[in-house]
Amino acid sequence: MRIPEIPIGGRKKVVPSDVILFEAEINYTRLHLSNGQYVMVATTLKKLEKSFSPFRFIYRTHKGFMVNLNFVQSLESNEVTLKNNRKVLVSRRRRELLLKNMGEMNYKV
Repeated sequence: MRIPEIPIGGRKKVVPSDVILFEAEINYTRLHLSNGQYVMVATTLKKLEKSFSPFRFIYRTHKGFMVNLNFVQSLESNEVTLKNNRKVLVSRRRRELLLKNMGEMNYKV
């Protein structure tokens, strides 16, 4: 089954599995892609969170970040290290659910 492209703002679309990280910047969001590029869109992280909600591997770790759990390398007390060596904060309130989601997806924590 092919994963559909999700509209991210304007005429831009992206395949969810290609996004490593969503990073909020006021009313814009920077999407870090698996090919090393990034895309800046004039869409809030909250709107993108709703669009990507059907995909369980996309998880909001903090008010300013959403990550693709397929690219998580390690999880420490308050941050996640991604495979591109980027460290992302995890809020205290979202940490327990993150551990649960990673456990359901058979990740080693």
